[in-house]
Amino acid sequence: MKKFIVVALVMMLSLIAAPAKADLILAGDAGGVLFCATDNNSVCNYGTQLTDTNPLLGILSLAPSTIGGLSVDGSLHTDTNNGITNILSSSSLSILNLTGAAIDLMASIGATDFTGPATTGFTTGSGTWVSSQGSSTTYTWWNDPANNQGGEFATDREGTLIDSFSDVAGAQTLDSFSHNGGPFALADFGALFSMTLGFDMTLLGGDSLISRGQSEIADVTAVPEPTSMLLLGSGLAYLVRRKVKKPVVIA
Repeated sequence: MKKFIVVALVMMLSLIAAPAKADLILAGDAGGVLFCATDNNSVCNYGTQLTDTNPLLGILSLAPSTIGGLSVDGSLHTDTNNGITNILSSSSLSILNLTGAAIDLMASIGATDFTGPATTGFTTGSGTWVSSQGSSTTYTWWNDPANNQGGEFATDREGTLIDSFSDVAGAQTLDSFSHNGGPFALADFGALFSMTLGFDMTLLGGDSLISRGQSEIADVTAVPEPTSMLLLGSGLAYLVRRKVKKPVVIA
């Protein structure tokens, strides 16, 4: 009996000590063809489920595939949650339209259980168009203090939109773009929150987007230590005492 109790306590402590990991999921709509993928291949129910080829938790890596006329290579999505910095990232080496017609792509990538409190966020996004004059894309970044799961369907973006960026490919054979946003005020005052990335694109026939990257970053806000709070309280009490004048006694 004692041995059972000890084992149970060890298991409970290990769960408490282990950093919380996000539920990483994506879903998309490529020209009307629906697809989804999840970290470690838990079941998703939005069209065809793509396979995560990386067994590590927090890394969703997809094999090269063709979806709705789009050839996608090097699709990698990650979450970082180390108790100090929270990062949700999405990238692909290349997205190529194999057809002669324009294809609309909508995708959302979401993860939950990021560590709060967090009051400041930053965003990044980049990519390079190849012979893609007129193709366009919009990146969006979302934050949810309620810790709701985003990315369960193509337009599933939970919480508040904190940033948005759009680009249209120019006439150059290679046309790169980049975006850095922030700092943005966040209201993630609780222990856990979620982040979601939105990626929408219209890719004209034969065009491609390479080296696509998108990230949302939220640093954990430092909480004053008890000693610091005690010193602050003592200082305030001292100031209050100094401001209180003793009554004048008239004999």
